[in-house]
Amino acid sequence: MSKWPHLGRMTKGILGVLAFLLMGFFVGANLWVEWETDGRLTRDPAAVPAGSVAVVLGCNEFDVEDGWRVASYHPRLDAAARLAASGRVRLVIVSGYLSQADAMARELRRRGVAVPVVLDPYGWRTLDSVARARAAHPGAPLVFVSQGWHADRAVWQARRLGAEASGFVAADGPGLRARLLGRARDLFAKPKAVIDWAMGFPLTTDIPPAEGFR
Repeated sequence: MSKWPHLGRMTKGILGVLAFLLMGFFVGANLWVEWETDGRLTRDPAAVPAGSVAVVLGCNEFDVEDGWRVASYHPRLDAAARLAASGRVRLVIVSGYLSQADAMARELRRRGVAVPVVLDPYGWRTLDSVARARAAHPGAPLVFVSQGWHADRAVWQARRLGAEASGFVAADGPGLRARLLGRARDLFAKPKAVIDWAMGFPLTTDIPPAEGFR
């Protein structure tokens, strides 16, 4: 028998409270992002403000670990090409690592996108992509092109930075994996976005946010 039984009960009580607070933060962060971006996501190009800057959030065509085709890649570019063809955007930024941005830019040009396509090779995280687009185009409405579970987080971050922002929703892509994995991952990414906001939105690189575009 423990010599200090009250300490064991106290420890369990503290752990229980911490678990409750953690779960509350997890659920609250997701609800906050979804509530604030409600009505700001669309699949209709006509709902996008004229003269917007589109930001296609980075995605690999193939998974770097298992080599599988990433189901969200082509739907994301399909959506970007459709939006660009609508005449509602004046510029498309493709963001991510250099290899991602370069591949997406080449694919959009292959699909006949006529508006300027600019590479942001320092958009290594969604936050970086958002902050850099905001810094480079401070007066423009931004529209983030991605799957809905991802675009809402970018819109939320952009609004925290003072931008007029909306999301243009791409299809999930084929297969159960495409529909579930991204959503599951973003359940954890949204609380991280709230933490980043509380920390002043620290960026990943030292490159000034309005510089480095190609």
